[in-house]
Amino acid sequence: MGSWYRKDKIDVCIGLISSPFYYSIDLPSARSLVVKRVLELQESTGGANGLAYFFCNRSEPDRRDPDGVMRTLVKQLCSQSAATLAPVAREYERREQAGFPSDTLDFRRCQELLIELLLMLPHTIIVIDALDECDQETRQQLLRVLQEICNACPGRVNIFVSSRNDSDILLELEGVPNHYIKPTDNAEDIEKFINVRLDTAIQNRKLLRGKVSTELKELIVKELSSGARGM
Repeated sequence: MGSWYRKDKIDVCIGLISSPFYYSIDLPSARSLVVKRVLELQESTGGANGLAYFFCNRSEPDRRDPDGVMRTLVKQLCSQSAATLAPVAREYERREQAGFPSDTLDFRRCQELLIELLLMLPHTIIVIDALDECDQETRQQLLRVLQEICNACPGRVNIFVSSRNDSDILLELEGVPNHYIKPTDNAEDIEKFINVRLDTAIQNRKLLRGKVSTELKELIVKELSSGARGM
């Protein structure tokens, strides 16, 4: 499925990462390609930069809870080096001295630690994939805090959010740069793909023993293209 999306369409989204931005999409297959491209670009810059990634999933409690998102981001960034591990180590030492070593980090403390960690790294990209899978009642808080983190670390962090275009997410991120790929954006790519595969099947006599009229071929292409809906 990935071959249906031309590289230039994917890179339109990547070009927006000069500032924190929201990427809205109704096509999970295209969304995964864009996220993959963002991760590849960041990894290619070398180990000095930070990278944190979280995939939301409404069927798993820890993956739909904003607290879980924040704790995972802290865990990933603090593991970048011995230096970035230090702030989290100090936090747990403080908790142990206070008699609460097993308490989990709360949302606001995670925010404070993330800012401290981000300021220790030259540049970091944070990717939140499938935000629409996050709990609808609390994901607005996550979005607000992510924007607060960007404001607190100018030039140090870019946050990439992929999501379906749910109304509450659109409202919360109003004014944030975005790019929206809709099903019709790759209709031409899909039609070309179908034509190539259909021609191959006809030439190899795997479809109606190769006896396919021009009219029938056009009908098959039309029906498959309209039924694909960008997928």
